[in-house]
Amino acid sequence: MNIEKPDTYRGTILALGKESIIPASFAKQIANMISLRNILVHDYMKIDEEIMIDILKNHLEDFAKFIGHINTWLEENY
Repeated sequence: MNIEKPDTYRGTILALGKESIIPASFAKQIANMISLRNILVHDYMKIDEEIMIDILKNHLEDFAKFIGHINTWLEENY
């Protein structure tokens, strides 16, 4: 496949949206969660607790949605 090879995790998610592997609107939505991942891994002292609580309470299903989108794309293309 001739797909852009981003240098960041966030860029990877946005590229998946650009290529319609996952819905572009969903990619933009979860790209912010990828930014949070980078903070957790590289600069965990600057974590905004309210954002973490919001993600844990309201956005855990996004992981299952992401997997669903990837599975659907794989079934349709392979």
